[in-house]
Amino acid sequence: MKKIFIAIIALLLFSCDFSYFEDRLSLSENPFTEPKEISEAVSDEKLCCLVLTDAHYNRELRDNGITRNEENLFKFLDGYKNLDAVFFLGDMIDDAKESDYERLKVFIDDLKKHIAKEDVKIISAPGNHDYNKGSNKDEWNLEFKDYVFDSANMGAYEIGDVMIYKLDSAYRMLGRDQLDALAEAVEKNSAKYNLILSHVPISLKGFDQGLFEFVLADVNEKGKLLKILKDERAIYLSGHHHKGDVLNKYSPSFYEYVFPAFHKKDDALNLESKGYYHIIELNKEDGILDIYSFLIDNENASITTADKHKTLSLQAVP
Repeated sequence: MKKIFIAIIALLLFSCDFSYFEDRLSLSENPFTEPKEISEAVSDEKLCCLVLTDAHYNRELRDNGITRNEENLFKFLDGYKNLDAVFFLGDMIDDAKESDYERLKVFIDDLKKHIAKEDVKIISAPGNHDYNKGSNKDEWNLEFKDYVFDSANMGAYEIGDVMIYKLDSAYRMLGRDQLDALAEAVEKNSAKYNLILSHVPISLKGFDQGLFEFVLADVNEKGKLLKILKDERAIYLSGHHHKGDVLNKYSPSFYEYVFPAFHKKDDALNLESKGYYHIIELNKEDGILDIYSFLIDNENASITTADKHKTLSLQAVP
């Protein structure tokens, strides 16, 4: 039985097209060394961003267990005047089909209508569903190049003394080239704070941590990523596992925050999503980061009535 099991694993490995992953993860140049500038923040004191992840647009057409209500998000944004950027943390669509693309485009158009800052930038990190079932990064780039600030799968962006790095973890790995590129860029940048946008978490809690589908699959990659960021004033922002927020502290100055999904309960997969959107506010003077999470059906959407509120301190390393 053991030999049969080994033979099956060997056959599966042999049948995999590893060249696809090599092509996807190999870099001919560093995508992080020439960050794109974003206009100065609305406030000199704080950087304020909207965070959305795991919307899975168009899944409601295939699974009646998922519903959404965008109206309260838009109502909230109508009264919120300090938004500097929007972060999508992946899986904004579900099946990488044309109907999924069109559904997300409608949402992005509607979203922009309710944001006071007309030129607000949307930075979108790729998720596993965004490149699902035969799709690829080139198709995403083509579809959304006029809808998001930068449709490339990796990139760096600068708002004053805050650096934003967008990583590609859509296949639950980062790859040696991407990690080396990030290490080089972080070492050279002079930013006071680093925000890392990624889809797949570094670590989770309990049972989920043992399932490689929900976290970065390679332990060595995790170790290298932590080494790169542990002495930086940084936070790694991710989504993917749907089940609720998770906070990990790796050093006095480096955190990970895993956001709950934007869609609601997934009965088919029992992922227990309630549906949230989020505002993060970084106080640039003292490094205090506030994360406000709102249920999408919260009838009294207001920054003072968040359903969840976490406060972190990105302390300077001694």
